[in-house]
Amino acid sequence: MTFSRYVSLCALTLLLNGCDSTPIINEAAANQFQSLSKNQQAAYWQAIRQQNAIAELQQLGISVFTKGQEYTLDIPASLLFIDSTPMTAVKAQDTYQKIVKLTNIESTSRLSIETYSDTGDRQRDFALTLSWAQTVQSNLRDAGSSTAIINAVGKGSCQPNLTNKSPNAHIEIHYRIQQID
Repeated sequence: MTFSRYVSLCALTLLLNGCDSTPIINEAAANQFQSLSKNQQAAYWQAIRQQNAIAELQQLGISVFTKGQEYTLDIPASLLFIDSTPMTAVKAQDTYQKIVKLTNIESTSRLSIETYSDTGDRQRDFALTLSWAQTVQSNLRDAGSSTAIINAVGKGSCQPNLTNKSPNAHIEIHYRIQQID
């Protein structure tokens, strides 16, 4: 069994048994874990923290897409903003903290924020999404993001939502993780 498969199976075991409780693993698995290097053990616990953070985001209605080491968070605009306006939603700060919790677990040096709207007024959509992008960028920093570079772009109504749901008003955060050796 490869190490990455072992980490995935252990993460799944912990998720199924309840992440807040003591994991239920047999003696053979415990012995195998003890035989891992410190870096491998750290990678195991990082994978567990990552899965917990993703689960928290999914409970809020945020979709998480992965392709290899590329991650995309697809966030309905209504979680962060009020009714297609630049006004911040009441529970937005909790959402930002959970996003930062996930992105700070990984070794990410760059976040890319893309915002989309669908008000029907192309000029208004671009202005609104630019405002959203700048607000998200600022709020991620305020929530404690350790990412060195956070790029933010308002895209207006030019791209459909990744989850193919209506309306199209959403925020995408893209990043790439770096593996622990």
